[in-house]
Amino acid sequence: MNSLHVLFVHGWGFGPGCWHALLDELTPSTQNNSTRFNLGFSGPIRTSFPDDAPFIAVGHSLGFAWLLNELAQQPDRFHAQCRGLVSINGFSRFSQHKTFPAGVPVRIMRRMASQLGSDPAAVLKQFQENSGLLQLGGVPKHSNAEKKRLTKGLSWLEKWDHRQTLDNWSGPLLILASEDDRIVSPTLTQACFSSLDNTKPHWSRTGSHVLPLSRPDWCANHIEDFIQALN
Repeated sequence: MNSLHVLFVHGWGFGPGCWHALLDELTPSTQNNSTRFNLGFSGPIRTSFPDDAPFIAVGHSLGFAWLLNELAQQPDRFHAQCRGLVSINGFSRFSQHKTFPAGVPVRIMRRMASQLGSDPAAVLKQFQENSGLLQLGGVPKHSNAEKKRLTKGLSWLEKWDHRQTLDNWSGPLLILASEDDRIVSPTLTQACFSSLDNTKPHWSRTGSHVLPLSRPDWCANHIEDFIQALN
């Protein structure tokens, strides 16, 4: 039985609904001990950590960088409560820099930010297509608060650099990545995680940038094995 609480944090442009398919593949024990955070890109912000309860934290894409940012800001909480971190299509730094040539050019985030004010649906639809979603529904209208949060998320992608935070993490780590990811390329993934001696990515040949949606069974199997090893 899983005694660890599992926190799920989605990526940029997504919401808690991106975890539905993966949760359906997890054991009832894990499902019943889970919380899906909402970073505010779709719906109200919900990011309350459990009080004093041990947890593992699963982040998709920007959600993993968000967890690293929380780790940097709240190291005592994470070292006391967090039993493991899981990265799915994740990274410790996203934007290109002279010390990080594998990153994505900053001009892309800035162009997206400039377009969000006038046509957020077009920005998000293009992002979904690049992410590898095969079936696109209509992109819902976004409130002003959600537009501001999406813009803030793009600034996180541009500015956050948590390579050292990740290197300093001594707890268990699971890395799930896709060889055909067009958002977080294999080169970017390797640049973020290659410095870790004892932890290497598990690679899916397909699944693109949406492994929780495209390969939920594969992700769930790895997460359950990870939890079993921690219990």
